[in-house]
Amino acid sequence: MIYYLRQPKPYAETHYTFRAVPISRYHRRRPEIIADAPRRVEPGHDLPILIIVKDAHRYPITLHAAQIQWVDSNLPPQEFPIEEHIDIPYWSKLLNIPTATLPKKPLKLDVQIKIKHKHEEHIVCNHDYVGIPPSPLEVNISDHPLPKLPGWLIGDLHVHTRYTDDQVEFGAPITATTHIAKAQGYDFFAATDHSYNLDDSWDSYLKNDPSLPKYQACLNEINQWNQKHGSSFTIIPGEEVSVGNHRNRNIHLLALGAGDFIPGKGDSAETWFHNHPDLTIKQVIDRLNGHRIAVAAHPDYLFPRLERFFLRRGSWEPPDFLNDGIIGIQIIRGNHQIPFQQGTTLWVKMLLQGLRLSITSGSDAHGDFNRSIIVKTPMVKLRQSPHPVFGEALTLIPSSNTMNTLNILSQIRKGRTGITTGPAVSLLFRDHNGTGHLPGDHCPESTGNAIIQAASSPEFGTISNVAIWAGNPKLQAEELVWIHKPTPSTFQMEHEIPVENIANWSYLRAEIQTSKNSKIGRALTGAIYLQ
Repeated sequence: MIYYLRQPKPYAETHYTFRAVPISRYHRRRPEIIADAPRRVEPGHDLPILIIVKDAHRYPITLHAAQIQWVDSNLPPQEFPIEEHIDIPYWSKLLNIPTATLPKKPLKLDVQIKIKHKHEEHIVCNHDYVGIPPSPLEVNISDHPLPKLPGWLIGDLHVHTRYTDDQVEFGAPITATTHIAKAQGYDFFAATDHSYNLDDSWDSYLKNDPSLPKYQACLNEINQWNQKHGSSFTIIPGEEVSVGNHRNRNIHLLALGAGDFIPGKGDSAETWFHNHPDLTIKQVIDRLNGHRIAVAAHPDYLFPRLERFFLRRGSWEPPDFLNDGIIGIQIIRGNHQIPFQQGTTLWVKMLLQGLRLSITSGSDAHGDFNRSIIVKTPMVKLRQSPHPVFGEALTLIPSSNTMNTLNILSQIRKGRTGITTGPAVSLLFRDHNGTGHLPGDHCPESTGNAIIQAASSPEFGTISNVAIWAGNPKLQAEELVWIHKPTPSTFQMEHEIPVENIANWSYLRAEIQTSKNSKIGRALTGAIYLQ
């Protein structure tokens, strides 16, 4: 029962019931069946449709075919014969729809999945969750590429895969996630499955296996992909580790990079009343080898009261960031203005106190390519929401000669990062000697020029506001150095601004906003350190 006090994230697991009272309003005696698709597709890419069947070893089915039906459109339906008998714990298939003949605009579609279960024929529309309407999937067939600046990469640094699997949630296959990420225009993502799932047995998510078969399988799958395709798309291995903060409460840390498994199941609820952290932040950092890095995961998030009480979940607090070895801070996990502002405020507070943290962002998605379906009330009700979904919050990283895990982690370690919910931004400070300094760099000179570049597209809206901020540690506040409101319909811009008298400033950073109808997009650069 305690397991259900954890904040569940999609995809929702619905077959678990309490032993004492095995009753659930959303339990059904057939497997979970889900169809999913990305929110957007880059020009020239096929539209990938993912079908997942989970727990068919309990409730076998025969999957005959999948038909794509376009909603509010005259496009003809597309049939995909499959004809497979499925009796395994986890099955998935990726269907690809050419987009060359599709209109370049937002489309709605239904995935009609034809199955046979216990000698009866059924059609599942989009999913088979109880009490959730089968709303159409919404996909933008874009005729504009994802906004990028020359020499920069973009990706999601907090993603859960099928190796996250327990009583309340599970994720999508690594390979399918990779293909969907590429279709959306991304260059990388980090597979950060829960430490308390990666040490489980394949047979049961309630049993740990000291040989770590799931962790090893996850690393092997990532290594195989990167060896074959890593130069064009990189998967960063990692864990979301449950660790103890300075109050000995469970918080989450992203350990990015491959290495020995780091245990952390204090808030897993796998054992009744065993909710103390396995390791402290310092102990986890001590276990990271040279190239692995530690990032504070969603530090602005406040867990629900029951989780704080029963699972000893807490929050990142100022003393926790003082641990030597915390490289970065995940500012946002989803496209929401309030968390974005809260995360930015927390980061700025750390900067003004002299902590030089890289900024990262990630969706914390468990699949969730189009919408999320979670457990709202245990054993009673599920909930569907358009947020968060994969790729809503992205990290910007300058590219090096070769794209691979080590180079990406090296850039994060140096502080050469930015974050975005759609548009792109970069900042360069060129001192009076002509030397250029990127975010994360230290500039000892007192004068120079700040060069800011920004990019958006009609899909994400026009650039409406551009600003450069400077940190003043004496005042414990930021000063607005420069602000610019471009003319309407501006999607690309570059400005060079003379900067003088910076003796009182400890850093510079840039921020842009875009607007489309009522939707606001934002992007931040990391900090360039002065003096």
